[in-house]
Amino acid sequence: MCSKLNNLRRKVSISNYDVIVIVETWLTCNYSEGEVDLPGYDIYRTDRNSSTSEKTKGGGVLVAIKKCFKSKCLSSSVMTVEHVFVSLKCANKKIILSAVYIPPRSGQDIYLAHCDAVSEMLESNPDHSIVLFGDYNLPDALWVNNDSGTEVVCPILSAANIVNNSFSYHNLFQLINIPNNNGVYLDLCFSHFDDVSVCLSLDPLLDCVNHHVAYSCIIPIRNEQDNLSVHVEYIDFKNSVIVSLNDFLAS
Repeated sequence: MCSKLNNLRRKVSISNYDVIVIVETWLTCNYSEGEVDLPGYDIYRTDRNSSTSEKTKGGGVLVAIKKCFKSKCLSSSVMTVEHVFVSLKCANKKIILSAVYIPPRSGQDIYLAHCDAVSEMLESNPDHSIVLFGDYNLPDALWVNNDSGTEVVCPILSAANIVNNSFSYHNLFQLINIPNNNGVYLDLCFSHFDDVSVCLSLDPLLDCVNHHVAYSCIIPIRNEQDNLSVHVEYIDFKNSVIVSLNDFLAS
């Protein structure tokens, strides 16, 4: 990410996104807040470190929220996963925006820890809905939704079963139903919102590769004056996913 920050800043400056989410930033604690800043945005990030991976390169997630919104980072007791949780208040709605990166061939303990963190966030913030963006690296899973949440078709030993059991309990839906150019689903979005339209993005902030394509998602909620636009990049730092959250469900 660091090598493309200037280009990203230029594109962000001419865009109108309220929130930007980046998955797999390749950042570490060696990069200061000033080096990673996006003008006009509050930055929340979890970098790769010795607690989350034995590897020193790759990974990391970032959420940037326009300063005109009231937002704060939510602390999780789970420190072994590259995820970040941010509370955002928009109009009269509260939402948890989250990003996660789980490396390929991760053990089931990593998925369990991440699901525990999501449960912790929802249980400690019962007045919030959630929109969770992640590169879950579960290519053997096919996600579908029923009336109350997500379902998955996958091998019995797949970690996708762990994610599905946890997220369906919380009535979360999986919103990305378009595979990448290799025909698999790596980049996923889970949320309480189920009335979401998803299409391939025509205007990604960054370049795409076969295993990560750009998506544009619209979540219709209450009325257009409360729209929240979210741009999400799932990257190696080579690929992108765009998501536009247009509203929050009325109470």
